[in-house]
Amino acid sequence: MSEYSWNFWFTLPIYPYGQRRTLRREVVRDRLWTFDQLQGIFYVVVPIRMTVLKLDAGGLLVYAPIAP
Repeated sequence: MSEYSWNFWFTLPIYPYGQRRTLRREVVRDRLWTFDQLQGIFYVVVPIRMTVLKLDAGGLLVYAPIAP
């Protein structure tokens, strides 16, 4: 469970407090990935998604980065 640990929750107490789970899904093989997390504050919890695209010219395009 330590891989889901978020040690800085006391400075920014966002849901899920001491733990943060990131779900990775490969949308297009070796080309496009999504990473999902639940984040929230008080009684509002929303899903957050980061999208990573492998570029033809090399490198990665990261859209809406999330905390590890």
